[in-house]
Amino acid sequence: MFLNTLFSILTIFIIILSFLKIDQKLNKYSKQLILGSGVVAVFVITAVLDYFDLNIDYLMLCLWPLFLYLYYYFICDFQRQIAILYSFVIYLAVESTDTFLSVITSSVFGDSFINQYYDFYFFTIRIISLFLIFKIISIFEVDLLYFKERIFKKFVQQLIGVYLIITLTLNTSHWLSNIAHFNSFGSMIATICFLIFLGTLVQMKTVRDRYEKKMELKQKKFEQRQMEQYMDKIQDLYAELKGFRHDFGNIITSLNLAIEERDLEDIKRIKRDVLEECYGELQKEEYTGFDLGNIRDSALRSILSRGWIYAEKLGVKLTFETGEVIEKLPMRLLDLVRTVGILVNNAIEAANSSVEKEVHIAVFNMPNGVHLIVQNSIADQPIDWNKLFDKGFSTKGDRRGMGLGIVKDIVEGYSSVFLETELINGKFTQTLVVGEKGN
Repeated sequence: MFLNTLFSILTIFIIILSFLKIDQKLNKYSKQLILGSGVVAVFVITAVLDYFDLNIDYLMLCLWPLFLYLYYYFICDFQRQIAILYSFVIYLAVESTDTFLSVITSSVFGDSFINQYYDFYFFTIRIISLFLIFKIISIFEVDLLYFKERIFKKFVQQLIGVYLIITLTLNTSHWLSNIAHFNSFGSMIATICFLIFLGTLVQMKTVRDRYEKKMELKQKKFEQRQMEQYMDKIQDLYAELKGFRHDFGNIITSLNLAIEERDLEDIKRIKRDVLEECYGELQKEEYTGFDLGNIRDSALRSILSRGWIYAEKLGVKLTFETGEVIEKLPMRLLDLVRTVGILVNNAIEAANSSVEKEVHIAVFNMPNGVHLIVQNSIADQPIDWNKLFDKGFSTKGDRRGMGLGIVKDIVEGYSSVFLETELINGKFTQTLVVGEKGN
């Protein structure tokens, strides 16, 4: 009796732990204490209903996704569709895996063995199912927040529809399993539900991989266009320098004649009106401020070159600094492009509203990873640091502040990527640190 009670308590503990651990694995905004308290509350309600023999236990199983939805929508502040998606995935990860293992093992060992060691059996099944679902999540690289973009809206709606059907069908199979003549049929339905659930995880990975390949191809085309523009600009600068070389020859000849004739006034005139003007021309940022030769990451190079061209178009002085080779950064292509693109574009647009109109970008290697520093002049107005990363907030006008909120979400998805925001000597400075291991 004591062992049966002990294993029952341990089984409940493992179920609670399963919800907490899977939530922690998939949800970077996890609130473990609140989720754990809610899971316990649902168990208590279910136990009370079971004690009074109200025969709605299986209805309570259907309410699990509702509880999880409330947790993700109100506590974790997810979008409505993503909250529903999370609630179904985590519930089915726990319940369908456990049911599938129970069906398989009961067919192997037989009902008499299970009835004899009932509590120990279900405790063991719960432990195995926890390790199994963790392995499945790892194999299929499940990342539900990836699908919060608008482009996946229809796909997410289809997933939710499938998960709703699986949930209802799975709980129907539990009811059928208690009827002697339908026991095998209920077990077969439970197995099919688990396999369909696995199929949806495969489909999520397939859709994600397909979308990333499509975006990579699009990014490659973008990089090619940016490089063409960059090379056109370089060729224009080369033509200017070639013309300057010819002019410089004439300057030297004139200066040489003035020196031979000891015409001090002519020498001063050439220095003042010609040489100093030429020196000023050679110091333009077009010649000295933007050398991308050391950037080996093509995506980063294309974004920076686009920023350079964009800044020139707006009349913003953009300078670039790096003294060493920068290898490919350990971030997903789309995440890197969006993050750096937002930081650079925001800096250029903010600088354009300032008096100085200056942006400085530096990239260099440090022991803890690559540091990308984007610094820009700003207009003379206070910055609300508390709202800076809120979605919808902007210092550039109404409804234009989605950028830094997106950057924050992307950065929080990586364990070795950090963003520091400071105001240094009147310059708005953002430092993106990309560590060695990335995600």
